[in-house]
Amino acid sequence: MRVLRRVLTVGLLVSVVAWAGTEEERAVAEGAEALSAEELEALYLGNTVTGITPGGYRFETYVAADGSIPATERRGSGEFTVPEDGKACMRFDDVWEGQLRCWTYYRIENGIRMYNEEGAPAADIEPGG
Repeated sequence: MRVLRRVLTVGLLVSVVAWAGTEEERAVAEGAEALSAEELEALYLGNTVTGITPGGYRFETYVAADGSIPATERRGSGEFTVPEDGKACMRFDDVWEGQLRCWTYYRIENGIRMYNEEGAPAADIEPGG
């Protein structure tokens, strides 16, 4: 009985540890594959990327081939970069107090999901952009 109790306790602890961490860490543990810097550049540079946030907000971001982001009716101009750590980063003159924000992107099921710096889902990228 003591052995069975110990086995059940260890199994429960392993299960709890397996589900601990951020949603990004859980996605990686379940097989999500990070997009490379080259894939992120191919996704964004010279393209319009469309996504939907967990709250249902739909956004479109056009990034020129040189990484510049033209102003829109909703926000000022900005810039796009992919640092060596493989994250996609953006900075806008009038959003986020002009600070750089970065996200990681993963292939999940049949799509791409971006995660914020805290490891929470930020948006699902729509197919084709």
